[in-house]
Amino acid sequence: MLFEIINPSDPYTIEANSLEIAAVACCILGEGKYALAELSGDKSGNVPMFMFGGQDDWFMKQFGRTFEQSCNYASQECTDELCCCLASVMIGGADNRRAAEELLKRTGTPQTYLAALYEMHDAKRTSMNDIGRTAWGMADFIKVTFGKEKVH
Repeated sequence: MLFEIINPSDPYTIEANSLEIAAVACCILGEGKYALAELSGDKSGNVPMFMFGGQDDWFMKQFGRTFEQSCNYASQECTDELCCCLASVMIGGADNRRAAEELLKRTGTPQTYLAALYEMHDAKRTSMNDIGRTAWGMADFIKVTFGKEKVH
């Protein structure tokens, strides 16, 4: 599933295998200040902002768990999925993402891929709020915390 991260900064997209993982990633990344709009599938997977609370009610309706329970599920039982979701954050819209992914695939090694990704990210970023690097750092932190290697 591909989502646009609704935020007051630069445009970003994020990918996830499930709405629950995407919702948890969005909520921890934006601390409730970001929303998601699904760009693929049936487009029913939107996640609202939770600046003033309400996440427990929404998570309970969607997944049968509170926000905290969904976070625990995502971080303990779906660690790889959550990390991949956070690591998938890319600056730009869906069209830009497809073009960038094609270009990045041709870079060869993982090291050259990451170097090209960082270079592209830095060239396109206009905001002081660096959502991409924040997401990538969170992915690495979760990987290290749960005893796995870094993803970025």
